[in-house]
Amino acid sequence: MKNFKRVTIAWLALSLSSFTYATCEQSLSSQVKQLDADLATFDQTAKSGWRKLAAEKCYKQAATLIEQYIEQANSDNSALQWHLLQMHAMAGNTPQAIKLGHEIVAKAPPSQPAFLWKEYVQATVAFLEGDNQQLLHNRNLLARHKHSKPNEMNLMALDRLIANIKKPYADAYFAK
Repeated sequence: MKNFKRVTIAWLALSLSSFTYATCEQSLSSQVKQLDADLATFDQTAKSGWRKLAAEKCYKQAATLIEQYIEQANSDNSALQWHLLQMHAMAGNTPQAIKLGHEIVAKAPPSQPAFLWKEYVQATVAFLEGDNQQLLHNRNLLARHKHSKPNEMNLMALDRLIANIKKPYADAYFAK
């Protein structure tokens, strides 16, 4: 009876994951038309572009769509690169997310106190690499300049990562 229960639970989990994957692939297919959208629509509009897939927790497919958009538009937009990093991290593709993070930091201009972009990216990469010292260092830099809205928002995200340090990125990022 115990084995039957385990087998049933395993079968249900596998079926659910197959169903979720198929649903995400269908959603990706329906979003391909978004590849012709302008950058603001594709990247910044809720329930449009990659954001529709992310809202459905289809992170791998969202990353695929962003990669296709970047290639088709020949874009090197840093916000788009950042969202690609996030989708890879949320999908559990940590090595690719880390690689993208290092590329973003290498290309980024020096940060201004009102928006410590490089430090935020570095802190996120440190979380993904398990480098708690670097994560805390960059978090504290943002805390010193939390008077600006971008730093304040990013500081809240970093504090969630720190509070959920042992969890996967998606769980830590969306933690309450």
